[in-house]
Amino acid sequence: VFFFFNDTATTEIYTRSLVGSVRCVQETGINAEYMGKMKKKAPGIDRTKTCPFLLRLYYKENGEHTLSQFESGDKELECDEVKIYTWMDATLKELVNLIKDLSPVANQKNVSLYFHHLYRNYYGKVCKKYIGTLLAYGKGKDDLITLSSFKMEIGDMIDVSISCLLYTS
Repeated sequence: VFFFFNDTATTEIYTRSLVGSVRCVQETGINAEYMGKMKKKAPGIDRTKTCPFLLRLYYKENGEHTLSQFESGDKELECDEVKIYTWMDATLKELVNLIKDLSPVANQKNVSLYFHHLYRNYYGKVCKKYIGTLLAYGKGKDDLITLSSFKMEIGDMIDVSISCLLYTS
């Protein structure tokens, strides 16, 4: 895949970020099966002809990030961040499969993942909006929600809270 820009600086920045994301994918152990699923053609977007965008996804096990962490640039967020290239027609279930490769807690059968859309409002303040809840294993009503369905824009972020469900008898 080749990308051409009018100026050298943009090409260099894009190339560095693309190489960095590939390195991140290799370091985090994202498997080839997941990457193969991401390349499949989905309705609305031809993934072979459409350039993916950089999605910043944050996840936290047994808790959730606060808005103040995002506004202040908390260092803890760097450990919880995954940068991936994807398309606007990517589903939340595709993102769950990625997170399961990264988090041992998310790989358990009794786990729910709560998705939130993070964006900056007109005044530059970080806002958080609930998107949906998915199970690590099994099907649910929110599995097929796409990034474009909740008006995701390039530069927005996704925050995922991973919680174990406790069963009582």
